[in-house]
Amino acid sequence: MKATYSDITAFGLALFSLFFGAGNFIFPPLLGQMAGDNLPIALIGFITTAVGMPLLGVLVVSLIGSSDPQTLSNRVNKKFSLIIMILINLTIGPLFAIPRTAAVSFDAGIKIFFTNPNLIMLGLAAFSIAFFSLSYYFSINEDKLSDNIGKILTPALLISLILLVVNAFLSPAGNIESAIGNYQKMPFAEGFRAGYLTMDTLASMVFGVLMLNIIKSKKITSRSETLKFSLGASLIAATCLSAIYISLAYLGATSITSTGLVKNGGEILSWAANYYFGSFGNIILAVAFILACLTTSIGLTCSSANFFNDLFPKISYQKWVLIITIFSCLVANVGLTKLISISIPVLVFLYPIVIVLIGLALFNNFIKFPRLVYQLSVSTTVIMGLIEVTNLLGLDIVPLNNFLKNLLPLYTQGFGWITPALITAFCAYFISKLNIHYNNFNS
Repeated sequence: MKATYSDITAFGLALFSLFFGAGNFIFPPLLGQMAGDNLPIALIGFITTAVGMPLLGVLVVSLIGSSDPQTLSNRVNKKFSLIIMILINLTIGPLFAIPRTAAVSFDAGIKIFFTNPNLIMLGLAAFSIAFFSLSYYFSINEDKLSDNIGKILTPALLISLILLVVNAFLSPAGNIESAIGNYQKMPFAEGFRAGYLTMDTLASMVFGVLMLNIIKSKKITSRSETLKFSLGASLIAATCLSAIYISLAYLGATSITSTGLVKNGGEILSWAANYYFGSFGNIILAVAFILACLTTSIGLTCSSANFFNDLFPKISYQKWVLIITIFSCLVANVGLTKLISISIPVLVFLYPIVIVLIGLALFNNFIKFPRLVYQLSVSTTVIMGLIEVTNLLGLDIVPLNNFLKNLLPLYTQGFGWITPALITAFCAYFISKLNIHYNNFNS
């Protein structure tokens, strides 16, 4: 059966909604303020990891053709695959990403309406219960996920966002100032790493399976039609994501004259909503945040519940949805700032590993890599990730840092893992080839 354009469009919008959620709102405006006149370069880095990598991950996973979310990481070995997939599903699930959807919605959309500071914590608790009740309702109807998100929630989300960001271009609040901090010297690297905070590349490994299941439900079986469906939906999602990111970043870049430098992108958006629309603008912003974060929460809850149901099948999918939503509701009440700060070391560790896995899987379509390539390159990336996490935790490894800074390109920019991963992949590939030739010669 052939993929219809209506199906591709519907799932493209659904895919956009699944990716566009909690962190996606608050990070681009702050990036805009910090990047200033280096905004174009910073945006290229940000879009690489916040749009390109996630959608490439979805495309790669769906083309592999396996409904097992561990297929990609299994190419290293099964024990590694189990560990990394548990870490990913906890990160983009009940530990960080799902609770963050409610925390962001409240902080940037609802909190401003509380005039009494003493009621804020109670308000967050009540909002979290309502938010995750809706998330639970949609998540237990997984078979209607594409229709519910793509045809109902996405249009409302897009209308809300268009009303908010279009004014940033029609009537800028101020001029774009000079770049601040690391964005002065390495805007691409800072933008690249800012994209980590969206967690979307991690989510792509499970969203790819979701896409594959929907493709199968449409009776699409041929590789060419699967590619057409996946690529078409990914391009639609990429276009929507990029347009929104650019708009939000530009809004942030032109706001600094009026707001000064702030610590949270939500504060920029709250100010912008009030600046362009008054009190009604804050209502628009609240609706946009709740819709975007709710759609992301639904997608992540479905994916996490499926994963843990496969891992522990004695607990039903419906019970896992309930467990995840209740736990996420509790964690959300910790607060947005603490959730983000705790998640950064975890993301810095996981992201390079997933990027290497996606890159190897992509080129594996042209060059069949032996398992050794995956094992050595990923192992090297794990080691470099642990070093980076050690630095983030403030532990004293100055001699090692000085050695690696002189040895590895881009180490000081946080990309010290790239060169070792490439070198070990090339070495492993040629070692495997030499062994094959040697065995053939002796036989």
